[in-house]
Amino acid sequence: MTAIDSVIGFPIWQEDVGYLDASIRYRVTPQFEFVLEGTNLLGTDTVLLQQVDGEGTLKPASWFKNDRRYQIGVRLYL
Repeated sequence: MTAIDSVIGFPIWQEDVGYLDASIRYRVTPQFEFVLEGTNLLGTDTVLLQQVDGEGTLKPASWFKNDRRYQIGVRLYL
């Protein structure tokens, strides 16, 4: 995440994360389509870890709750 923390001088690490996004589109005519999209469908959280010593010991530092988002729309191609 960062090379050096500003307080104790050791790196900040981020745990592996994965996001599941999806979209469905239905074209009614060549010029008109309906769209349904969703992001972060699994409600994935991000966790940062702080290295606390020269031996590489990691401790939880911060957590971020990432919202799920849904979007419905129509597209008109001119």
